[in-house]
Amino acid sequence: MSNTAYSPLKAGIVGAGLMGRWHSSVIQRLGVQTACILDTNHQLALQLSAKLKNNPAVFSSLDEMLSCVQLDVLHICTPVESHYPIAMAAIDAGVHVVVEKPLATSVDKTQSLLTAATAKNVKVCPVHQFGFQAGTQKAISHQDSLGELLHLRFTTGSAGASGQTQSALNDVIADIIPHPLSVLQRIRPNIKLDTRQWSGVHSRKGELQLIGEANGIGIDIYISMNTRPTRCEMELFFTDGRIVLNFFHGYALIEKGKVSRIQKLVQPFKYALNQLFVAGLNISKRSLMGEHAYPGLYSLISEFYSSVKNNTVSPIAAEDILNVAIARDNLVGRFLK
Repeated sequence: MSNTAYSPLKAGIVGAGLMGRWHSSVIQRLGVQTACILDTNHQLALQLSAKLKNNPAVFSSLDEMLSCVQLDVLHICTPVESHYPIAMAAIDAGVHVVVEKPLATSVDKTQSLLTAATAKNVKVCPVHQFGFQAGTQKAISHQDSLGELLHLRFTTGSAGASGQTQSALNDVIADIIPHPLSVLQRIRPNIKLDTRQWSGVHSRKGELQLIGEANGIGIDIYISMNTRPTRCEMELFFTDGRIVLNFFHGYALIEKGKVSRIQKLVQPFKYALNQLFVAGLNISKRSLMGEHAYPGLYSLISEFYSSVKNNTVSPIAAEDILNVAIARDNLVGRFLK
């Protein structure tokens, strides 16, 4: 189901693989015209074009595509090493960009893109979709009722690099690091992400644990390519309660911090029933919305298109983008090299 709010806008997609297909689905739901597609695998681009209602033009050259089609937004869904040159070419052409995370491979390249975007008066949006999920929004609206935030624990087990080399596993871990940091920025705007004093344990191939603090909040990040079943969760511990965010499904569970014998007795049963209800309601809502995977992607891209159309503030501020890049570079350099 699509709307017409953004119908005058035209989008292009670079990268017709898995994420390119999901981005095209979101673009279509928003009522935006996908005007063109580019992929090094020309056949893959043709296949994606055939699935879209207006059969967008397929190009084999980025320069040709940017010169032939007047785009408003370019979606970059390619391997991270290619993000910088593609995004810079689009920015130079005056095109806003949505880029799969991370935005670039280094702080210097991230800063260069942001500086160029400011000069060209265009917007840049990395796909940090976890912060735009319904569960995260619920956590933001309920957190003040739970007292002081004491600790954050992020845990993910990914199958995204099964059987890969040490270098490939490290690359996937590095790509995941921005997720908890960007969510923390959403929950605590203006938080200082200084990771220079954080500690880390790279215990074995495909494993990384990070321990640190930010503004007095304890932080524990565990990223694994080996643990099963796959999962992606964040626990927020408050003085008067706890919030559990399920990022694979996009929902939040909230527990109040009452202390009593009865509470201890019923807590596991109450939690299980609440999880069953919330998870069931969540999957029903997502099915009705056509959001079968990557919850938060639609909300983030929708907000970005709104900022483009109305010339308002981008959903992810340039300062936040840069701070996540700085933290990521620091952690990767110290614990994954």
